[in-house]
Amino acid sequence: MTYESFLRSKVVVAAERGAQVEVGDLQHEFFHVRAISEWAIRGGRRAIFSAFGTQKTAIQLTIAD
Repeated sequence: MTYESFLRSKVVVAAERGAQVEVGDLQHEFFHVRAISEWAIRGGRRAIFSAFGTQKTAIQLTIAD
């Protein structure tokens, strides 16, 4: 067993608990808003830690819609 395979065996991947949605189904002008919203909806219980001015409110509204 190599060290890399050992590290890969330790990675924990959270199960997706949300709904399935495609980026094209989401209505917003910025691609990153659609992509982050899709990721959050698909995961179900995910937090969005984003920097100032990166459309966090638009992301939240897209998820809520």
